[in-house]
Amino acid sequence: MKGFGKKGGLRFETKARTQSRKRLYFIAGFLAFLLVFGSIAAVMMYRMYQENGGSFFGPVESTEPESVTGEADSVEYILPEVSGKENFLIACTPDDYSYVEFLVLVCVDMDQITAHVCPLSPSDTAEVQGISRTLSDHYLYAGGRQLQQAVAALGGIPVDRYAIVTYSNFKKVFGLFGKSVEVDLTQAVAYECDTYSISLPAGTQSINADTALKLMRAPVSNAGENRAKVMCAMFDTFLTEKNIVQGSELFAQVMDLIDTNITANDYAAWTNALTVLARSGDRKPADWVQSLTDAVFQH
Repeated sequence: MKGFGKKGGLRFETKARTQSRKRLYFIAGFLAFLLVFGSIAAVMMYRMYQENGGSFFGPVESTEPESVTGEADSVEYILPEVSGKENFLIACTPDDYSYVEFLVLVCVDMDQITAHVCPLSPSDTAEVQGISRTLSDHYLYAGGRQLQQAVAALGGIPVDRYAIVTYSNFKKVFGLFGKSVEVDLTQAVAYECDTYSISLPAGTQSINADTALKLMRAPVSNAGENRAKVMCAMFDTFLTEKNIVQGSELFAQVMDLIDTNITANDYAAWTNALTVLARSGDRKPADWVQSLTDAVFQH
């Protein structure tokens, strides 16, 4: 095939070269078509993206599970299964351990997810190993283990563990868990002696560690009830998930401040029960005060 060159001369082309040039034109045209079509498609897809809230496939639905209550910040907990009862004896003595000032028996009742507190008198008499003594004298004679046996004999119930704390260490243990608790006194309290004095009106009030100890020591007409109420208030106020998270550290500090047969293994075994109690919304400390003959203290 022949043609004219750029300077007007003849130019010869082969058939293969002509076909090659046609293929080049076809490819260039096809690429131009793709460029135009792609631009249009991109614009349409971008508009779709904006209309669907940032998704090419329709509005985005939340993948977060809805709470049971419908509140965004609520969390549904699956609590462990717990059951049974444990009875604990708690006693307080002067710093020289010369006598027992007061005692309370605490039953942690995991069948009902609650606790019960029974005040005891140090002057109550019980027989251990054939010898009858007051509870205070049993402690002076052979320590916490015999006091535990005496209380069990007195009430005819098992006493699983005991904890004995002095005046000074009572306030330290209180301070490890919080600054104050609320108690509802049915009667005004007024008492004074050589070592301390206390004056509280009837009704609900917040008390610190020092006042709590004085209230539990004061030998007024309803002293047992007051002691039980303070213990209930401490249990209810200080049993929190935050304290349970720090439980191992707090337990170690408490063990340094009290005379007890509670062990680290005991604490580990009770963690689930404490967690369930801490999350219970039905606690009613005012109903926890019980008599020693109440059935809840039986295993």
